[in-house]
Amino acid sequence: METINPKGILILSPFFSPNIGGVETHLSDLVEALNQKQIPSFVHTYQPTSSNNNSISKEILGQSTIYRHYIFPKNIFHFLESYPFLDFLYLTPLLAFHTFIWSLFNFSKFSTIHSHGLNAAIVGHLISKLFSKKHIISIHAVYENLPSNLFQKIIVYILNQSDAILSLS
Repeated sequence: METINPKGILILSPFFSPNIGGVETHLSDLVEALNQKQIPSFVHTYQPTSSNNNSISKEILGQSTIYRHYIFPKNIFHFLESYPFLDFLYLTPLLAFHTFIWSLFNFSKFSTIHSHGLNAAIVGHLISKLFSKKHIISIHAVYENLPSNLFQKIIVYILNQSDAILSLS
């Protein structure tokens, strides 16, 4: 098969297999499709957040490398879902840190960032600006409980700055 893009795609998501859910299934399908087209992908995610189990921290599946970063405390995501600011503090800073450090040494391996969800979109926006990369955002949920404040304005700004928005909900 012919490679569409010689550089890879940096995929950001707080959730990935072995977590179980719609986002995780979608991302597994996406990684499989990229592998079939021989497009490298580099997934940055967390160890399972909805259980106390751990998974392989670095997994290679064909052209894809999945980096699962440790997050603490575990198994509190569903509680924090109702509190957008606490959810942001729980999921975003550590993903930003790990992705930034990895990108410093690997920025030439990818040309596009594909963020999944609002927390990953914030990280993807920062990385795309720092390393001059295209940024695609996939939204997997309906966000009805966003407060009308600075957080909402930041999200609207980031969405407007992206190269594409894919709404899956």
